[in-house]
Amino acid sequence: MTKTHNIHPFPRPLARNTQPPGGLRRLAVLSRKGGAGKTTLAVNLAVAAQARGLPSAVLDVDPQASASAWAEVRGATSPVVRHCPARHVERVLGEAAEDGIALALIDTAPHAEGAALTAARAADLVVIPCRPALFDLCAVTSNSHFGDLR
Repeated sequence: MTKTHNIHPFPRPLARNTQPPGGLRRLAVLSRKGGAGKTTLAVNLAVAAQARGLPSAVLDVDPQASASAWAEVRGATSPVVRHCPARHVERVLGEAAEDGIALALIDTAPHAEGAALTAARAADLVVIPCRPALFDLCAVTSNSHFGDLR
């Protein structure tokens, strides 16, 4: 028999359209490796959170603006996707909190150390996606210092 668990991203289940206890949750998705799935993970987590009733936003810090292009093609108004340079991340996160956003995902570019550091410092949680391949696993070790910023 397989045992299943309900996994909640926050300490307790939330009523629809409410912020989690403590306000805005900030999650940075970063990797030095291109093609690791950062944008795919960020937008899918935002859609899943939105479907659960958590107002969500993606901050697209990547100059390539893939998350912004995805939002434009998708045509939906939520989750909110906002392209912004790394130097404006804190200000945009503040605006998101004021607008009642419960979860902000910060999508970063590969090979952008400064932007990744800014995103990691602004985040409550850093997620480093990785494919199960040798070069990808080697790249993860070069990202491990992002977890020790505070």
